[in-house]
Formats: sequence, structure tokens, C-alpha cells
Amino acid sequence: MASNTLEALTIIDDLHHKYAPMMQAAAPNSNFSTLVELQPVTNSMVSNSKKRGGNILGLERIVKDGPALMWLVSLTVDTEENQKVILPIAREFVDAINKAEKEAGHWIDWIYLNYAWQDEKPYSYYGNENIELLRTVSHKYDYNGVFQKLRQTGFKL
Repeated sequence: MASNTLEALTIIDDLHHKYAPMMQAAAPNSNFSTLVELQPVTNSMVSNSKKRGGNILGLERIVKDGPALMWLVSLTVDTEENQKVILPIAREFVDAINKAEKEAGHWIDWIYLNYAWQDEKPYSYYGNENIELLRTVSHKYDYNGVFQKLRQTGFKL
């Protein structure tokens, strides 16, 4: 996540223009596409959610200094072989965005669950109070833990 500024957006765009050709060069016969999704998080969104009972994501601290920008890099690749070649470059692209946003002072330490990579821990960013609320609700409505145990993938509380 980054601050919602033209400079932060330009960093992402410039890096996309750098890394997309690298992916193409690594698998020249591949049919792949990249998508950079940008999603603002504004103070009014957070304050309106608070009026309606709050949000479980801990967004109050995210917008305390102004609007924020969630971003997601998506990659579709035609074959598993090409994915094995291109995916590490796409991951490098994501890491380069994080590094450049940090260096420019735009990076915000927060990860949206739906945009998290398998080795990230998105719940850890939502705050202890929100995690406890999630656990309480889970125990109340799923006291046998079916939704925590049945599915083998995904993020668990």
C-alpha cells in the first residue's frame, strides 16, 4: 500500500514499463498479460464505515495521514512452463514497487487479505482488537471451526 499521490502512482507505472519487457524477454513466445489494479482508500470511506459499525481491516491508521492507495499486480500466463519463468520476475516487480515506495516515503505497512501473497500474513495488519473480534465471531458462528479446518488453502485466523 502507498500514499495516494501522483508520485506513488508514477513509481508503479515506471516500474511496470521496466518489468513488463523483462517478462516478455524471459519468455518471448509466451502469451501473458499483466494488470496493475489501483484502489483508493479515503478518509471519507473509513469514517462512513465507522458510522455503520466500523471496519475489521484496521483502516483508521491507514488513512490518518491522508488517502491511501491499495495496488495489486496480477499476472496471467498461457502455460505452466512460462509461468515458472515469468512469475519470479513479476514477484521482483512487486518487491521493486515496495522498495521504491519506501525510499520515496510513500509506502504504508498494510496488506489487504485479497491481495496478499501466500507467504504474507494479512491479518497481522488489522490490529489485535480486530483479530480478537474475528475470533469471537468465528467461535460464535462456527464453534466447530469448520471454516478454519475444512479448506486447506487460504489464510486462517
